[in-house]
Amino acid sequence: LNNSVLDFKKLVMNFGKNPINGRILIEGLQKSKVDADLVAKLDLQQIAQIFPMKGLEMRGLYDVNLKAKGTYDTLTKQFPQVNAVMSLANGFIKSDKFPEPIQNINAKATLLNTDGALASTNLNISGLRLVLDGDPFTAYGTIQNFENYNWDIKAKGKIDLTKITKIYPLKGMTLKGILDADIETKGKMLDVKAKRYSNLPTTGKAKLKGVEFASKDYPQGIKITSASMTFSPQSINVSDSQGYLGTSDFTGNGTFSNYIGYVLNNEPLKGKLNVKSNKFNVNEWMTDAPKTVNSSSSTSTNSDLQVVEIPKNMDLVINSEITNALYDKMELKNIKGLLIVGNGAVKMQNVAFNSLGGNFITNGTYNSSDLAHPKFDFALNLENVEIAQAYQHLNIVKYLMPVAQYLIGGINSKLKIDGELGQDMMPKINTISGDGLMKILNGEISENNPLVQKLVEATKLTKLKDTKLNNLLMQFEIKDGTFGVKPFDIKFDDYKITTSGRHGLTGSMDYALVLDVPAGKTGEAFSNIFQKWTGKALQGSDRVKFDLALGGNLKNPIFGFKGSSTANSIKDAVVSEAKSQIDAAKTRALEEADRLKREAEARIQVEKDKLMSQANAKKAEIEAKIQKERDALEAKVKRTTDSIKKAANERAKKILEEQKKNILDGLFKKNKPVQSDSTNKNLRKGN
Repeated sequence: LNNSVLDFKKLVMNFGKNPINGRILIEGLQKSKVDADLVAKLDLQQIAQIFPMKGLEMRGLYDVNLKAKGTYDTLTKQFPQVNAVMSLANGFIKSDKFPEPIQNINAKATLLNTDGALASTNLNISGLRLVLDGDPFTAYGTIQNFENYNWDIKAKGKIDLTKITKIYPLKGMTLKGILDADIETKGKMLDVKAKRYSNLPTTGKAKLKGVEFASKDYPQGIKITSASMTFSPQSINVSDSQGYLGTSDFTGNGTFSNYIGYVLNNEPLKGKLNVKSNKFNVNEWMTDAPKTVNSSSSTSTNSDLQVVEIPKNMDLVINSEITNALYDKMELKNIKGLLIVGNGAVKMQNVAFNSLGGNFITNGTYNSSDLAHPKFDFALNLENVEIAQAYQHLNIVKYLMPVAQYLIGGINSKLKIDGELGQDMMPKINTISGDGLMKILNGEISENNPLVQKLVEATKLTKLKDTKLNNLLMQFEIKDGTFGVKPFDIKFDDYKITTSGRHGLTGSMDYALVLDVPAGKTGEAFSNIFQKWTGKALQGSDRVKFDLALGGNLKNPIFGFKGSSTANSIKDAVVSEAKSQIDAAKTRALEEADRLKREAEARIQVEKDKLMSQANAKKAEIEAKIQKERDALEAKVKRTTDSIKKAANERAKKILEEQKKNILDGLFKKNKPVQSDSTNKNLRKGN
């Protein structure tokens, strides 16, 4: 292509009555060197006659005066030096695809580049005027710097969207209505790329009237009867908007911001809206899909729904107020609350409404950011809601509390739940978790309830058919695909049933029931069943307590006997009586043995006392005899001792006297002869 050369060294001709004069040289068709000087007038009708275009009619006089020299190459950012003046007068275009022509087209434009740089190229549209089906439209402005566009454009007029779509058909889409706009916009592409949208002033106003939109995805259609919009660089303010979403009426107002980033760079469109409706049919906006057999991971076998994708480039807060709404066959009234749309999710915040005879308050999120695994979570408060209607209209009640289909009465409930949705928009059982409280205010169980029927059949207690549920409070949890309740009491008349256990969200049950009933009202049939269960006759008890296991499923419940504290009491009474008799006999035996022991001990004591008395008398006799003999002996010893002492004393006295005499003789008689040995011997013998 770069070796191709187009060279009109001289071009002179008359095209009808209009002359063409000039020269044109183009070297290379990718990177092009241009040298041209051309003055021409063209009658578009004559061109259409020479080169017919089927289904298209054109008229008008096109005038061009062009001088250009240089290189055109976007890679090196080159543009020929150019000075061109162009105009179209009395233009007319009609297509067989569009019955009404675009006529009275008048336009003037200049293209100027003085130095060969792409950034120096300027396009000035000094005036564009046309009439479309009787509606005028004007526009003018400039585009500068073809390297990084700067623009300043103003447009004013009415546009019939129906006619535009016939000129430029939108496949699979219908668009009608009138856009009446007076808008001015200016800015630089550098600010667009840098997201400096505040530097892109856009001002003006627009009105929509009779706008209708429908497509394959939204066959129900959207109709905007009227709406007014005012533009600023920061936002679009919408006021007096009213119309229909399908058959649902609405009025609204609000503000959209970051709309330039949304249009130019697919950034999130931010907005705050107030929407009101008298009647809103939610069913028209449920996404339909062919019915398919569902896998076991979901809670439904057939569904008309498929995953709804929430736009990720939206950041909207919608304050809604709806007087009446229809969801499936469920009527909702006085809906108020916030819907927050963003990041592929819709969040409900304090959405309150009246339905099913009571009040609802809902908070929750539907998140479609991962279309293969959409998720949900919500908290739901119910007050004075008719439980039978709740079962009929709310899938969540069907899944969590299937027995509700047999209950009559009002409920209060607080519930938190989260999990993953299948492609049919039904919750996946094994992903659901949550907890809550439920209070049945004043209810009863319908007679066709298989649970009560089988319970009466198993126990023969016909009174259970009259079970009442008044102020019954249940605390429950949802985990691992099961719904579990902590022990709660059902009380009516003199009956009490304590219930606890779990049931699978697929229907299986595993519950424990403790029944406490008055023995005097049970009847013979129950007494026979009780004796069959326990092997004990029911007698001597004011009340009967027994345990049952509940299995199977709701349609085919299975009850089994687990035990009876009353039967244990009867057994214990027999054992206690036998033990009492044994203890009494044992006591009597012990008392008799004790009596005999005491009598024996008394006889022994008498004999013992007698023997002791005899022994003491004998002892006293012996002791007296011994004492007498001792006294006689002591008296004899005393006499002998006294006699010896007396003889000794007399002998000593005699010897002392003799010695005394001898001593005195010695003192008074001088020269007395020495005593003889015999005398000394006698003295010693006397000592």
